[in-house]
Amino acid sequence: TYAKPKHCFAPQDEAIEMIASQVGELLNSNQDIVSEKKQSFFQPKTKAKVKEIASSDVAQAPVRTLVLLSCYSIGKEKVLWNSALQSKQLVFVNKTKHRMLQCIKAHQDVEASSGIIDRCTLDPKKSDIHVITMGTAGSLHPFFQPNFEECALYAHRLNKGYNKVVAFLPTGWANSSKYNRENGVAKKIVDLKEIVKKGKVNGNNHMMDVEVRCVAYSEHSSYNELRACVEYTRPKQIIPTVFSGEKDYAAIEKRFQDLVDSQRAKQAFISKISGIGVKRKAAAIMKKQKISRP
Repeated sequence: TYAKPKHCFAPQDEAIEMIASQVGELLNSNQDIVSEKKQSFFQPKTKAKVKEIASSDVAQAPVRTLVLLSCYSIGKEKVLWNSALQSKQLVFVNKTKHRMLQCIKAHQDVEASSGIIDRCTLDPKKSDIHVITMGTAGSLHPFFQPNFEECALYAHRLNKGYNKVVAFLPTGWANSSKYNRENGVAKKIVDLKEIVKKGKVNGNNHMMDVEVRCVAYSEHSSYNELRACVEYTRPKQIIPTVFSGEKDYAAIEKRFQDLVDSQRAKQAFISKISGIGVKRKAAAIMKKQKISRP
């Protein structure tokens, strides 16, 4: 899949740790809000002057963040697992995703993240980490195009007081072009009144701070990892299986040609030719013997 030099990105473990640590940091502020609410509930109420937050002033409102993790039907369980551990939260998934994750639970003795279903919930209100389908937060072809409005609407529909959304797009295609590499993080303040039908938005604060972050991460091997594998195994032949045409096929072969065991390839070729010659000679002898019989 990534048999081109432009597909060189950090090892998977580093990408997972980066996403999980960022998720943990983002959701720390949510824990602070919950703690403050609990303290204020038990404290005696006093007649204090309450400053009304202007609708255009997002910075003054307590930040309550929703994290969106983009995933395919299956895959990226390690991202979900480590994000749940770092944030100490469950991960919300829909019923379809939940059924998918049940299928891999039996492998948790081999890979801990395969048991991610034990850290998932079907109740969207019980988590600030939500799994969304790949493409909801934006697309990467032909170049990175974030979907700020869709992220803002998703958070608004939950009605949990979110005023910030951070969506992660973990995919190897994050580094597929110079534009994607240089514009991998995109931000925008979305006015919910402009996109919500009939402009019905609860509360005074209708401004949503939206951020979409692309992270070079994939379940497939990157180009440098493919090179390392071929160099270690030293095969006699490379057979590309993902290519766009004959030229692309030949180009992939050429990129790995310096790592192929050419001596073994020559020996195999000579052996094959010799084998064909022996078989032909034997067949000729058998035919001659049949003809000479009375």
